[in-house]
Amino acid sequence: MALQIVFYLFFVMLWFKGNFPALRPLALSPLLALIPLIIISAWKLFLRSRPEMIRVPRIRLRIERRTLLALSIILGFAFLLRLPYLSNHYGLLNSDAVIFCLEGKHIAEGKAAPICSYGQLYLGTLPSHFFALIFKLFGYSTFIFKFSTFLLYIAFVIFHFFFLQNFFPFTFALIVSLFYFLPLGYFVPVSMDGDFIFPFLFLLGLIVIYLAFQIATNKREQYVAWVGFLAGLIFWTNALSVYFVATAIFLIFLAYKFKLKIYLKLFFSFLIGFFPQILLEINYGFFLTRFLSGKPAFNLEKIKKTLDLLASLITFSPKPARLFLVYFLFLGFVALIIYCLKTRQFMILNIYVSYVVFFFVLYFSSVHSDVYFVRYLYPLLFVTPLLFLSIFLFIKGKAKYFLMAVFIIFVLANFEATPQLSYFQAVKEYHLTLKKIASFLEESGQRYWRGDFWTSYLLTAITGERVVIASTSLRRYYPYELEYFNNYDGKENFIFLRGEGSEERRSARTLLKYLEALGVKYEKKEIGDCWLIYNIEADVAKIIEPPTCIPRISSPEIEIKDGFLRLHFKNLSPGDDNVAFSINAEIPSFSKIKASFSPKDKDIICEIAFPPQPQFKVIYYLDYWGTKIPETYGEVDFTLSGAEAKASPRPLLVYLYGLGAQVNYENKNLLVCEKEVRFELNEKPMPENTISIVLYSPFKFSQLYWYGYYFQEVDVLLNGEPLFRRRLNEGKNVLALTYKDGLWNERNNIITLRFKYHFRFGFTPRWNTAALLEKIEIN
Repeated sequence: MALQIVFYLFFVMLWFKGNFPALRPLALSPLLALIPLIIISAWKLFLRSRPEMIRVPRIRLRIERRTLLALSIILGFAFLLRLPYLSNHYGLLNSDAVIFCLEGKHIAEGKAAPICSYGQLYLGTLPSHFFALIFKLFGYSTFIFKFSTFLLYIAFVIFHFFFLQNFFPFTFALIVSLFYFLPLGYFVPVSMDGDFIFPFLFLLGLIVIYLAFQIATNKREQYVAWVGFLAGLIFWTNALSVYFVATAIFLIFLAYKFKLKIYLKLFFSFLIGFFPQILLEINYGFFLTRFLSGKPAFNLEKIKKTLDLLASLITFSPKPARLFLVYFLFLGFVALIIYCLKTRQFMILNIYVSYVVFFFVLYFSSVHSDVYFVRYLYPLLFVTPLLFLSIFLFIKGKAKYFLMAVFIIFVLANFEATPQLSYFQAVKEYHLTLKKIASFLEESGQRYWRGDFWTSYLLTAITGERVVIASTSLRRYYPYELEYFNNYDGKENFIFLRGEGSEERRSARTLLKYLEALGVKYEKKEIGDCWLIYNIEADVAKIIEPPTCIPRISSPEIEIKDGFLRLHFKNLSPGDDNVAFSINAEIPSFSKIKASFSPKDKDIICEIAFPPQPQFKVIYYLDYWGTKIPETYGEVDFTLSGAEAKASPRPLLVYLYGLGAQVNYENKNLLVCEKEVRFELNEKPMPENTISIVLYSPFKFSQLYWYGYYFQEVDVLLNGEPLFRRRLNEGKNVLALTYKDGLWNERNNIITLRFKYHFRFGFTPRWNTAALLEKIEIN
């Protein structure tokens, strides 16, 4: 057993090593641990000759005609009531839900396996690994994702159907099982839930409770380790599994009271299952403590809001009378207790009643009860059908089943018929809209787009990443933004999914107003409420209100001063606005300068280095917040005799291209470096000289949120010839060039830095930043 544990823990570390900077350098395959683990486990299983030692936990299935009929009814009922939703599954998706879908796709493709859900350190990725296996077998699609999630839900219901027969009549167990598929409240979305994969949680949680039940009733001590391991595994998957885990531990306590050996085995096996989260907590901070760190429980306002949420969980109806269903649920809870005492079936009390008690005690003790999201009540759906129907257990004979059916029909007709029909219609319309949008995105010829969080991951998943939409708000998977900024073709594309009254629509209107004011060309497409604004012929660093007026500038007066072209522009329409515009001047393939000015300025002056050539072109234009203003664009053809001689007064070191604003980074004033940087060295280094380029890399690729093996690197060129490639560390780096590194000219040595990545960081919103330059010095 000890060897199995060691190899298992070693396998987990190697499998998730891409999440931890300290483990990434290990050039070891997870197979190095997995293969011995399989061999040892198979050998130990082979050596166990006693049947009771190799028997796996199972429910005794009575394969009778009525059992097969019941299973057929459950399956038929499930697909009959969910097939319309499955055929319109896009309408059930959102960006939170498809995160697990995308994680499964990435794992199946061989990318670094995430140890936690993208952007959420408190959610494990066990469901993502299940979907990875499904995608490996059947290929990727969001339909397969939803369908396999629903199959997990069916598996849970069937397992629960057999489990219920330990305590209740066969027909009652069947009706309770069918209740899970009714179009009632959140039973529909939860049955195909992707936000937290509750079908997966319900199934594993029920398995844990079943094993604990076997321990409590049959003293199956050999199952204690399995309970602990699986409890740790699902608690890593989702902390909301705590209700299942608490119930299982309570059942074991009833069987063994204070037998320390049992709890030590349970605790250590729990740590083994919980090991991925332990690795995460040690490396990135203890996040799960928030689960039991809420405000004082049971204040009146919290209880009122929880009751309202509970009513929303059970029914979509807005009627005030829906609180009747909450009241009926409470009556069912009391009825279940009385039934247990009357029939002396205390195991029902120990499992289902204790589950409800644990739920509310832990819920009101946690931070979840302070945020009032209905999804934190989803675990209560595990017992909701039983609580709803338990009051009918006191009716003798088959009449109770007839009355149960009448009650269900009454609830559906009076509370859910209209809301559920409206809900399905909304799902269907949303599905069709998303289908049209996805089709347009793939046919547009533009792979890279930007959109709100709730749009970006959703449509990226639907298109199978054939279209990548970078989030403009919440970032859960940073590689999408990295891919966008390093691959888009200079034409920005935005998608605004939601219509009137939404923040997205307000942003869309602001963007259109901004583009119109600056005279930037674009295309627009409307699909339902969705607006697509694309092929924007300029960078859009930020969606902001446009300036009230745009300065008009004259053609530049050009003179040569100290080896530079001195460009003097006249502001023909000075204004009073206190907003920052920039003048851009460029000599193609040689140098570029950008200087800020105020509309109040009447004269705009900038200097730019010129090449040692007799003829060249000077391009100039204005930009506002990094967006080029087309109407200000101009060109000047310039002829200069003796250009090399006239450039001679230039200083030893001249920045030519790709240097941006000065920013404060880690208490240092540094210059922004774009993806390509050029500077001129007007001296041939001596053999003893070293040219030191001090750079800071702002990329934190070691951080978990990159979920993969990324690194920044730079190619260094001298006069167009490659010198070397260097991988940059996070923080400070020094690139050293010497006399021996290449063929140096007496003057006009052009040193070029070409970086692998650039990114639009929060501290440089108007610049795509590749690195930050502290200084260049010659020693």
